[in-house]
Amino acid sequence: MRREPSGIYNGIRMTKEQKGLIAARIREFLESPPTDSKLPLAISLDSSLRATASRLNVLPLVLDMGGCLAIGLDGEIRSFVWDETDIQIEHDERIRNLALFQGSRKYPELEFLAPARPPDAAECHHCKGTGKAILFDESGLPMS
Repeated sequence: MRREPSGIYNGIRMTKEQKGLIAARIREFLESPPTDSKLPLAISLDSSLRATASRLNVLPLVLDMGGCLAIGLDGEIRSFVWDETDIQIEHDERIRNLALFQGSRKYPELEFLAPARPPDAAECHHCKGTGKAILFDESGLPMS
């Protein structure tokens, strides 16, 4: 089941079974062994992410150098940066869709999160509509 885009956002409506899949992934994330890194920063970020995920009961979907986008059992996408305690509900449709798409790739059983492509969507000149970034080599040619 794929979500259809709409102009009003109230979180994702999920079935009890779908919420159960996300809850299971949250438990799995929280119970998995900590990162196997010797770098103090990586260990600190891992610990901080787990603490935040546990406190908010959310599943991290996207991690980058700035922070995290995560989904709660209410279907809301929450964003937070590593060095702040301010948690935001994400209202930007592009950012929500990015998180849901990437999350559905990271956790294949959560494919129902992937947003449906609107029929009038313009094709992205970067990924040609695949949703995957195209990397370029030093000469500027696409890498295969």
